[in-house]
This record gives sequence, structure tokens and C-alpha cells, in this order.
Amino acid sequence: MQKGNRIFSGKSSFVDSFRVKYSLTIITLKTNYIVRKQCHTFIKKEIKYDYLVILINNHGSGLIQVELISYTPESEMIAKIAGLICYSAENDLGEIKNKAKIKPDEYLGNIIKNGHLSIIEHNMYVFYVTGISRTTSHQLVRKRIASFSQQSQRYVNADNFVYIVPDEIKKSKFGEEYEDLIKQSHLLYQKMIQEGIEKEDARYILPNATSTQLIVSMNAHALIDFFAVRICERSQWEIREIAERMLEEVRKVSPTIFRKAGAFCEFYGYCPENDHSCGKVETIEELKGN
Repeated sequence: MQKGNRIFSGKSSFVDSFRVKYSLTIITLKTNYIVRKQCHTFIKKEIKYDYLVILINNHGSGLIQVELISYTPESEMIAKIAGLICYSAENDLGEIKNKAKIKPDEYLGNIIKNGHLSIIEHNMYVFYVTGISRTTSHQLVRKRIASFSQQSQRYVNADNFVYIVPDEIKKSKFGEEYEDLIKQSHLLYQKMIQEGIEKEDARYILPNATSTQLIVSMNAHALIDFFAVRICERSQWEIREIAERMLEEVRKVSPTIFRKAGAFCEFYGYCPENDHSCGKVETIEELKGN
């Protein structure tokens, strides 16, 4: 049977592996059945492991989910009002609002293009992010001007264990060894939990490949800075996919604010990477040489 997103197993002596679209393999504990989820097609294959594991063969697989769940209404109107307050002598809020309503989108776009990004800091965007590794979540939470609420390994039991396998490892000679070690770590985790070890201590054995979910909040300025760094081709593939999906989401609700947003070179017109540049645009050192 299935309850919410959790899959409950039966009592047969073998374990089934089911491959679904997006290269998702679910390995369930002692089960001879599984409920079909949504419209995925499952392919059954007998394997040897004795515990629940969900294997995500990620890297552009479509398993990463990013959803904009809340944002500031009239975000672009608020930014126009902020711009008018900065650049006009008008001190009547009603009149400022009236002027903001008739200001074209180009007015806001030009202010952003000129680098006056404080006017978009009054707009907040809240995302739900799931299907990413804790390796990537550690990169994500380093963003200073942002708020995060992440799934706790101290309180949430890792029975429904999910882990990420990067394509490069999956296709290499180390793929099988990588997965075996992760499965061994989960076995030990389960044994410790069963013997009374607290989750907050047992979690130390779980790898960075463990999948997680979190809520992320940033203002528009922080998002533009985040996109500049993380959509860059030099960024790690998983967090780059998150950033690209977040940009897709905010462009739906604030198209003018995020029209030029993207990798650093796309927004600022030059590359700060110098020797590590991909060559799309001139670097700082090349500009100095000119």
C-alpha cells in the first residue's frame, strides 16, 4: 500500500527493483508489490539488497524539482515605486504610485541594467526545492542574503533513503563500487537505529549523496547575484540546474526584473573567471589589455 509519498512493503523474501521514467530506480524492502505512482511505468527486476533505497541517476534527468510557492505581489510595481523615490523629488506616495503605474517596463529595465539593484530588494521569492543531494544543498545555503528551511536528518528517519548518482560516476568503472558503498552505509544506519542509536548520531554515516528538500527565500537582488554565479558553465551541474529552474519560475511572475538575469557574463557583459573563462565573452584581464 502507499500512504502519501511513502511506499510500504509486504513480506516476501526478495527485493524488487523498479525503474521508472527519468532513470529512477526504487529498491523496496521485502516486497512483492508496489503501487503505481502517477503515470510512471515500472519494470520489475529481482536484486539482492534487503532495505529501502531510492536511486536517482541524476544530472539533467528531470528529477530535481523547483517550484515557486510564494512571491511579492506587484513586484515590478514596487520596484518602480522604489526607483521613483530614489530619482525624483516627489514626496506624495499617492502621486508616486500614479507615476509608477504609467512608467513603461523599460524604465525599470534600464535602472536594473545600470546596476541600481537595491530597488528590487523589496521583493521576496520563496521556492520549494527537492531531489537534490546534500552536497548541493551545502553549496546553496552558503548564499548569504537568503533564508533556508531544510529537511532535518536529526528528526527525519532515513528509512526512505534517496541518493544521487552523478552521470560521470555512473558511466565510469567506479559506478558499481560507488553504489555498493552507499548501500552499505545505509545498512549500517538502519542497524544503528534498530539498536537504539539516536538518529542525530546515526546520520553521521549517511553520505553527501543523500537527497534532501528545503524551502529557499531570496529577494530579487540576491537572486540575480545567485544566478550570475550558479548559472555559469563553471558551476557544478546540480546547483546550475536548480538555478536555471528558479530563473524560469521568477521570469513568469517578474519578467522585467529578471529579463537580463543569467550567468555573470550574460548580466554584466564580461567574465570574471580570467584563465578559467569558457570564452563566450571577454574577461577582466582581456578588457584591461584592450
